[in-house]
Amino acid sequence: MKDEKKSRADLIEELQEARKQIVELESDRTRYEQAEDRLRVLHDLSLELGTTVSLDDTLRSCVKAAIQNTALDSAGIYLIDECSGELHMIYSEGLSPDFVAATSHYSADAPSTRLIMDGRSVYIDYSKLPVPMDEIRRSEGLQTIAVVPIQYHYCPKQLFS
Repeated sequence: MKDEKKSRADLIEELQEARKQIVELESDRTRYEQAEDRLRVLHDLSLELGTTVSLDDTLRSCVKAAIQNTALDSAGIYLIDECSGELHMIYSEGLSPDFVAATSHYSADAPSTRLIMDGRSVYIDYSKLPVPMDEIRRSEGLQTIAVVPIQYHYCPKQLFS
């Protein structure tokens, strides 16, 4: 149809529709670029994990990939000692030494350990976390925390006996 035969309202409607399509295409391009970035990070991680032999190196690689590919700015990974039930931080990134020292070990009956042992993922405002908050924890400046329990059998006494 020739534009001369269209009314002004038809042309304005067509222009608005064309603008919507441009916005959708730009949005699609952004999503494509984000997906491409995620695939690149996963590819790089898979190559790195292919040469990793220790649990520590594996966890370090995974945390770095997670921080690189998300809005995370810090992370800590804990393991439950199945022999004692204690919780031990075995790797952290982006956390202050004081915070790491204060939060690196929990007894089997500590609120943090019970939270992990509950087995459910928790995404919560850090100040609302159901654990005691002291000055070190408050001063770390954490805003949100994700607690994601992953089952892995870990008992150091069994590994070396």
